[in-house]
Amino acid sequence: IEPLSDNQVSVRMRVDGILNEVVRYPLDIHEKIVFRVKIMSHLRTDVKDATQDGRFEYKTDGMQFDVRVSILPVTNGENIVFRVLSERTKKVVLEDLGLNDFDLAKVKRAILQPYGMILVVGPTGAGKTTTLYSLIQILAAQPINIVTIEDPVEYSISRVQQIQVNLKKNI
Repeated sequence: IEPLSDNQVSVRMRVDGILNEVVRYPLDIHEKIVFRVKIMSHLRTDVKDATQDGRFEYKTDGMQFDVRVSILPVTNGENIVFRVLSERTKKVVLEDLGLNDFDLAKVKRAILQPYGMILVVGPTGAGKTTTLYSLIQILAAQPINIVTIEDPVEYSISRVQQIQVNLKKNI
């Protein structure tokens, strides 16, 4: 949700990596929408000149979604970015990610090593979080200690110690 210079606010959704505008609304109601989003996300409503990150849960038709919220001050107001995460993503297994057999075998060998690093990179919506979550599910079933450092923590994972990056506290 991005305020524009023509007293309009554009609402765009990313589908398959492409942002598509779905609606516009007048800028004069945007502040009320930002206020409501901040309340829902447990953010400070009096802060308008700094970025803020929060979250809330949304339930509909028996499905639950975690919604991550980032608010960024821009010249025409405050920009809002929602990241909608389905609880179904937690249940995705490595074999369902579409890796070819060679790459799947390589990843499985890599996660069983006692040391090392696996980098998962790609554009927004490419499946980085889903991939990492499926790997952590495999590792969490083993008698080892797992600690993650995340920005932000997308999902709470049982038996995994997760650390949220906090630049203000130098963590």
